[in-house]
Amino acid sequence: MIQRCISLFILIAVLVACKQSLKNESYDLIRLSITDSIKINESNFFISPISQAKFINDSLIVFSSHKSPSGIWIYDFKKNKIINRIVSKEIWDEPIIVSGLIIDNYPTVKILNKTGNVILVINLENNEIIEKIKLDFPIGKTLKPFQSVFFESNNNYIVEQYSSDPTMQYKTAFYKNNSPLGLFDGKGKFVGNTFDFPLPLTHLSKPILPYKHITQSGGLENNLVATPSTGEISKYQNDKWVLYKSMPQKSIFFDFGLNFLENEYNHLTSPSMSELPTSNFFDNIYENEKYIMVSTWIKNLEDLEILDLRTHLFIFDKGKDKWFETASVKNFLTQGILIGVKNDTIYFVEGNSMWRDEKYIKRAVLKPIEE
Repeated sequence: MIQRCISLFILIAVLVACKQSLKNESYDLIRLSITDSIKINESNFFISPISQAKFINDSLIVFSSHKSPSGIWIYDFKKNKIINRIVSKEIWDEPIIVSGLIIDNYPTVKILNKTGNVILVINLENNEIIEKIKLDFPIGKTLKPFQSVFFESNNNYIVEQYSSDPTMQYKTAFYKNNSPLGLFDGKGKFVGNTFDFPLPLTHLSKPILPYKHITQSGGLENNLVATPSTGEISKYQNDKWVLYKSMPQKSIFFDFGLNFLENEYNHLTSPSMSELPTSNFFDNIYENEKYIMVSTWIKNLEDLEILDLRTHLFIFDKGKDKWFETASVKNFLTQGILIGVKNDTIYFVEGNSMWRDEKYIKRAVLKPIEE
């Protein structure tokens, strides 16, 4: 018994030491070089400001937008053409606000629709709704409005949830007493909570602005989530969450800490969110056979009157078993959203319309830092 206790103590000490070493570990630098920029042809279909983008296969990308008109667009990037779209009330009298998207079985897609808290199962070959699954959220909970965690596992759905009371979404007590993810069965019945907010959020000393404290992957497997306040990437397997990868905590550009407010945010009386300090967060995660890539969202807090958003990449090279970060930050509005990687070419889409109405596919490669 004593021997077992000693062994357990040693194991805990090793785990703590490893976690502490990651806090002091830094990243090797690598250069991100944009190779070209292709203007998306919107002559047949206009695309709303893009919220999310994912590869479907080697030639197709899906864009989604939660802004009006909300919907999804299927883009053939080899032909530079939008080949299909589903937008709110266009085909059926069905209001849509896209909160999340599952494309694993294309041309069947599943849209997480904030309007009505439902999952729309759609066949894109004929643009017909196959099924509507009403999510039975517990009392006090509702669907996150946009960029929600949403994936399927063993005929269940994992869905990001918010407080149904708008004022509670901004309270520190929300993080302490709630789970960010809910588990629903195939018919939409709530099964239980899954995943906890990370420790830094459950023990807040001051209030913070809520937004993207958990981010889902959109690549090889969509059952990964990352929490920027801890730098931990977790994987859902065998109906439970396990730690998949830990990120070093010493970045040149990204602050893994939290930026606090002096007072609790009030959506009626507080200044606009753009004028308040926001913690850095992960915008997207992508994994393939060679890499795990994490794109960042970094707000310049030196002058909050100017919306200065920056981004860079964290890259885990599986072959080298090493973490890198890109050697410079870019303007988030012009570089755009990370889509993923094809044949060592990294794809982004610029399409939020805060910079310009046109949308562009940006392609880039990684290069070593020249000595």
